[in-house]
Amino acid sequence: LSSSTSSVLTVPKNSLDAGKYNFTVIVESLQTSSVSSVSVFVVVSNSMVPSLSFSNILEKYNTENYITLNCTVSSDSLKRIELEWTSADYSVADNIRMSILPLELTIEPGLFMSQLVFPPFSLEGGVTFRFQLSARLETESKRNSFAIAEVRTNRPPTGGELWIEPSLGESLATLFTLTAVGWQADTSDLPLSYSISSLARAGSNSLDFDRLLKSNSPISHIATTSIGQGDESTNFTVRFEVKVHNVFGCYATKISG
Repeated sequence: LSSSTSSVLTVPKNSLDAGKYNFTVIVESLQTSSVSSVSVFVVVSNSMVPSLSFSNILEKYNTENYITLNCTVSSDSLKRIELEWTSADYSVADNIRMSILPLELTIEPGLFMSQLVFPPFSLEGGVTFRFQLSARLETESKRNSFAIAEVRTNRPPTGGELWIEPSLGESLATLFTLTAVGWQADTSDLPLSYSISSLARAGSNSLDFDRLLKSNSPISHIATTSIGQGDESTNFTVRFEVKVHNVFGCYATKISG
């Protein structure tokens, strides 16, 4: 292969006897003559083992949303199929118990969609989890097949501040410069985008920011604007919020004042 980044080897049906096989692909660079290889271990069975296939696995998942894994199960056998979801990583094995759907079930032969669903904030951000769905034909003692899905959870940007210059000014006359600085994120989460809003109302438990000063922008994190007068009950102080998003929509906020 001179330019392709993938290669497919198709093994014809009924061409392998039952047993264990180790397939290795060796890749050599035409420019540097360097060589690399990767292997996969395959078990071939005489029985009609269930087929498992994950679909629509995202690059990263936001923990504030529901996280759903979909795995298609198919079998030509006449036997029912026993399914079990487990964690493939013992260090985070307890996390799978947070799923809101049963981890074990028995299904009829044919085509079936099995789901693993985690409610918002049940998984830690910034972690890679490996979840496994195993299937075996009913009445058989050993597992017939399994599939593993890697779930990388997102985490919001961290470590940033919101600077405001000057700290005092005249309503609708002074130009204030608001700068979001020091926000950090994983390289795969870049670029960051920023929005800065002002709050001039008092007596509200919720942060009702009434004026958007800068919409999301991956290029600039500075807003310069004049603002209206603050509320007398807060000594005319106007607070600001910066909301910093990464490319996957996960965000953090910082409030001034």
